[in-house]
Amino acid sequence: MPLRKNPQLVVSSENPFEHDCLNRERPALHLTTLLESASQPFVLAVQAPWGWGKTTFIDMWKHYLSKRGFSCLHFNAWECDFVEDPLLAFLGEMGGLVQSELSDVGQNSPIWKDWQEMRRLGGQIAAAAAPTIIQAASLGGIDSSLWERVTSLWRREQRRRRAYDADFAAQRLANYDAQRKGMERFRDRLGNLAEAVASRSSPKRPLVFFIDELDRCRPDFAVRLLERMKHLFLVENVVFVLALDASQLSHSVKCLYGADMDADGYLRRFIDLSYRLPEPEPRPFAELLFRRFSLAEALKRRGDGVPWSEDVVEAFATLSSAFALSLRKQEQCFTEINLVVRTAPLQTKLYYPILLYLAALRASDAELYDTLGGRKADLKPYLEPLRATQRHDLYGCIEAALAAGCLGQTNAANLRNDRRQEANRSKKGNPRAERTATLLELPDFLSDENIVRRHMRYLEIAGDFDKSLLGTDAAKPN
Repeated sequence: MPLRKNPQLVVSSENPFEHDCLNRERPALHLTTLLESASQPFVLAVQAPWGWGKTTFIDMWKHYLSKRGFSCLHFNAWECDFVEDPLLAFLGEMGGLVQSELSDVGQNSPIWKDWQEMRRLGGQIAAAAAPTIIQAASLGGIDSSLWERVTSLWRREQRRRRAYDADFAAQRLANYDAQRKGMERFRDRLGNLAEAVASRSSPKRPLVFFIDELDRCRPDFAVRLLERMKHLFLVENVVFVLALDASQLSHSVKCLYGADMDADGYLRRFIDLSYRLPEPEPRPFAELLFRRFSLAEALKRRGDGVPWSEDVVEAFATLSSAFALSLRKQEQCFTEINLVVRTAPLQTKLYYPILLYLAALRASDAELYDTLGGRKADLKPYLEPLRATQRHDLYGCIEAALAAGCLGQTNAANLRNDRRQEANRSKKGNPRAERTATLLELPDFLSDENIVRRHMRYLEIAGDFDKSLLGTDAAKPN
């Protein structure tokens, strides 16, 4: 059976929201109205926890803005934090935007000269910010016979150092003045460039610089990028959009400035407006993953999945909500489920409720997952996340499988009898108890003591694969 990767999501320039399964078009339209009414430079933070689809949202919104005449730049900070100064990386990425927007303007034009001057000044600013290294001669081993000579040398060096420090301070002041003036010239050139690019659309639209993955960078790179943005790039006709997880970025700030630092207050110095992406619904994303992995076809070819093929999406969406799985973790689960479905021996029957449950439990709580597989006296810790679900049939299927696989036949039979009595006593019906009892009344099901360990073994084999090669990050839900 051919292995199916999760193909990379390609955002269409003509229809950016064609594959919008998370209902992100509506917030994009609201935020576009905000940008179109902007009369001053500002910084907008698009906030969401890790795995909620920030990168995909930014990609779709960027294509939508470009279609409406905005000039946009996407800067992946995480991919560029190998350089010391983010200014150099940002200018490097900006070069592509400038060449694209000004391809019809001669390189001897004033605007091209402004861009070349910006690059030159940026290089000077980055160089001036590099730490000054003063290398001093070092003495070798010192014994008592050299002590007087060392003392004399030290006194002479102190007199020389006082004179050097005065010259060094004067040089630093001169360097500061030159750097400040260089930054002013940089902003002037950027203002000219932004005005020229913005004026090419009617009505005039600001340049939009998207900065993504800021919360995944080295702490010093992330903070320095924010400072560069504030001091150099906030000029008329420029808007910054930062896609970030504020809690993670706060950790970066505290990593640099100490645990007692008011990280939220510090970040507010750089961010003018903040928008929180709505929490995504699990069902639409589960449907998308089911289609992308072509799981319906795989389940049909196995044969044992036909009764469950149409219910996998609903069951997985229920489990994703119960375990509060992020989009990234949902995708990882689907990748592992896809591997199990396609690689497990065809003569081995897969029981899909327990397979989906184990994948979700493993993604949510690996420590609790690791305690499964042996004899248990109590199933409550494993069923607690499902208590509130309205999918009573799914709950019953999972409880029955856990009972058969973890309680032993005697205790599982006792649970079966208890659930049958509960179901019979209820005048309104008890679908959970009914489902559990019905399954455990099947002799083959009750005696399948390996049902949990078998599916755990398949998942663990799937977990050994490098899922970055199997499309786990391909949809870029972060």
